[in-house]
Amino acid sequence: MSAARLFAVCCLIIAPSAISAQSNFHDLLPESTAAVLQIQEPGEILQQFLTHPVINSVYDAGLYDELIDDAQRAQIETLQNIIQDITGLPWEDAIKQASSGGVHLAFDPSSEGVLLVLRGDEVVLDKVFDAVLSWLQPLAALSGNPLKKGEYREGIIGYQIQEIRFAKKAGTLVVTNSRDLGRFVLDQLIDPTTHPTFASNKNYQAATVNSKPQQHTAWLWADAKLLQQNNGLEQLEQAMRQNMLLELLAGGLVNQLAKSPYITAAIDFDHQHLKLDLTTAHDAEWIPESRQYYFGADANGSAPSLLLPTDTIASISMFRDFSPWWLLAPDLYDDDVNEGIAQADTTLSQFFSGKDFGLDILGALEPGAQLVVTDNQFADDAPQPDIIFPAFAIVGTLENSETMQAELRRIFINFAGFLNVISAMEGNPQLDIELVDSKKDRIITTSFIPPLAGQPISVQYNFSPTILFKDDKLILSSTRLLAEKLRDGNQEAESAKRNSNRGNWTTNTHLTLLAGPLASILRKNREILITNNMLENSSDREEAETQIDLLISMVQLTNALDITIKSTSKQLALSFELKFQPDSK
Repeated sequence: MSAARLFAVCCLIIAPSAISAQSNFHDLLPESTAAVLQIQEPGEILQQFLTHPVINSVYDAGLYDELIDDAQRAQIETLQNIIQDITGLPWEDAIKQASSGGVHLAFDPSSEGVLLVLRGDEVVLDKVFDAVLSWLQPLAALSGNPLKKGEYREGIIGYQIQEIRFAKKAGTLVVTNSRDLGRFVLDQLIDPTTHPTFASNKNYQAATVNSKPQQHTAWLWADAKLLQQNNGLEQLEQAMRQNMLLELLAGGLVNQLAKSPYITAAIDFDHQHLKLDLTTAHDAEWIPESRQYYFGADANGSAPSLLLPTDTIASISMFRDFSPWWLLAPDLYDDDVNEGIAQADTTLSQFFSGKDFGLDILGALEPGAQLVVTDNQFADDAPQPDIIFPAFAIVGTLENSETMQAELRRIFINFAGFLNVISAMEGNPQLDIELVDSKKDRIITTSFIPPLAGQPISVQYNFSPTILFKDDKLILSSTRLLAEKLRDGNQEAESAKRNSNRGNWTTNTHLTLLAGPLASILRKNREILITNNMLENSSDREEAETQIDLLISMVQLTNALDITIKSTSKQLALSFELKFQPDSK
């Protein structure tokens, strides 16, 4: 058994759920500490995890048996039984009491040491330690790396298996791969004034002012230099130079990460949700001109309200100034991407009647855009294909509405004609064009000519491309029903309710994925998914049905996934929140 594996086993067994902060934990660490992880209430988190509906579904579906083989499962059960026998408590209660004072992880680059510190009820912790030791000792001997032990100072007994060292003192267990780091911590436990400590780190202090570790299930602080030392930012920057979509979605984060002295991660978990907040320092002066499109000239650009019509599968709203994003491509992308942009510019200029795409077309849009994807709905008399594609729409705001509406109407009609030419060449159905002009709005919509009796209904009948103008709003939709729904609905009010707790944060980007409509469209395509599963995995129908139904069931256990990028004048945060069904307990 390798040292790395032994250390991982110790961490997983001793802290199966989490890590908890103590006020003086930073006094145990050297000044050179570069990362600390603190998780609150390990026993409570363990209970939440073991009783979570998603975990129960994993057990019911047999996935647990697939992930852990019989030998590993037997070892885990043996350890649990030993803990119960020695402590006289159910193993979950024993772990809860043994970690009641908190569990902590830290990384110290100067010693290349990783540290785990666990604190709890001294009597129970001693018994749990004895149980783990009695389980670990024969395993170590069988692997050819027998357990060593010796006295350090003041009666502290230290143990070692290969490079993994551990010792305990007065309700505190220390596990590390570094002799120097272990001795430092033990010295501090004996006398907290022995060495200068991590408590004086100003960047750590600044982070704890804005983000309180004790208010979260788990909390991580890391020196941003760790990212720079491992070339993580350079690799991310290079990936963005090769991918326009990645740059558009996350380009504004790179410069802040490069300048921020720290990064924090806060995790919150219960039966209702799992949330991760990644936070850095934020300063408008760190934003180069080539990326002002991301935050706006004043670094305070706000995304439009999230659109949430009925049956929404996904919706994204972002502040982006698309014209400079396109025009400053030479500063953002590598030669290959810029060559493609130059070719696209030529084609788009012809398509848009000689107008420059970046300057004249994207420049006609106000910063900010929305994309919404919904379950597809069909009129009663409309052809319905066997494969159902989601409907989708892009929503923007025109700066000069009257001038651009006429131009975009002509472009859309030309585009429909172009599609008809291509469809005719390939023997596909033709689009019929309808113009609807009222006092409220202007619509140009299309629909495929219905098939003759007995003809197959192709996937094209998922679409009825539509452009709709309402005041200064532009809606470009894959279906007429969705365009009219976005025109008539009150999605902004629902979005305001969802964002009512944003406080003084400015939302730059907001993406939501809703499980109910996603499960609905998966069910509509169940037969196609089963067939594809059988073909791709060479499985029989029963196996394929089980896997697809499990996928749908797992989706239905969740409620929504929210991803946001938001900022204040001093902080930038990237948040992921997975919400579970409200009735989960």
